[in-house]
Amino acid sequence: MLLAMITRFAATLEIKRRRLVASAVAGVFLLIAMIFAVSAGWLWLAGMVGAIGANLICAAILAVTGGIILLVGRPRRAAPIAAAPVASTSLVGEIMAAFVAGSQLGRTMRR
Repeated sequence: MLLAMITRFAATLEIKRRRLVASAVAGVFLLIAMIFAVSAGWLWLAGMVGAIGANLICAAILAVTGGIILLVGRPRRAAPIAAAPVASTSLVGEIMAAFVAGSQLGRTMRR
């Protein structure tokens, strides 16, 4: 049973690792694509408004985009979490009794 749990955990870990690597590689390619898109937009704008105007427009667009991403990605205030229900006293008592019995059994077996 323990071996099955370890095997399942290892398989889940491998899947998550593959997804992480794939996401990282995809992120790099998307970043490169964004760089080329900004470069193409700058070249197009430079022909229309000049180099300084193209730089200012690209900077403004990237700053607004970054601000929006920061606003969307900021943590929201979570609603207070309700307290977890307390286990019934009989269950807690049974667990404590089992712990004490196991502890006493362990002490007697060591001697």
